[in-house]
Amino acid sequence: MKSGGSHCLGRTVHPTNQHYHPVLLDVPRRLLSVHGGPKPLVDRLSDRLADATSAVQKTLELEIGELRGDPQLLDLMHASVEGNIATVLHAIHHNIPIERVESPTAALEYARRLAQRGVPANALVRAYRIAHKVVLDMMVEGIQEVDADPALGLDVFGRIAAVSFRYIDWISQQVVEVYEANRTGGWKTAAASVTSELPRFSKAVTSTSTR
Repeated sequence: MKSGGSHCLGRTVHPTNQHYHPVLLDVPRRLLSVHGGPKPLVDRLSDRLADATSAVQKTLELEIGELRGDPQLLDLMHASVEGNIATVLHAIHHNIPIERVESPTAALEYARRLAQRGVPANALVRAYRIAHKVVLDMMVEGIQEVDADPALGLDVFGRIAAVSFRYIDWISQQVVEVYEANRTGGWKTAAASVTSELPRFSKAVTSTSTR
């Protein structure tokens, strides 16, 4: 065993691994210098954003029946998927804390439209979970393509998975809040409309009964 390192589960753990970069999720410094850490993989997927977006959307349409059919919603879904992927890749590449990123406008609008069309909230939440898996699968393929050291590849994937999970957890809360606000808002509008008609209905009934 080399000096300055210790073995843990068959792997050599170096003292430098104990020093972390001040980002949302700690990253060993060696990941930032050896093969660029997560950045090359993130950049590769960014270059293939159109393909990634298409793959995610096709999977969502296949897996979630409630999201199929409406051409306008499908166009907005495409924009939402593209915006979400681009946002999380940007956050990983630049080490931006998830709390500081902006929610993609298309993602919020898509949630709003789904609520207005009466699509179940469960379909929206499932879409984010399924999309996350599709993107992670593409990341695994990317790691295999660059033929990285297995230990390094595992560490890089762990970093990407952790940050992307945090993003999915965060953005899911944002879109569900928008969904609930619009579903509740629509119910209130309908209720107010019915309430406003009650005096007129009551007057009509009274008039009819006195004839």
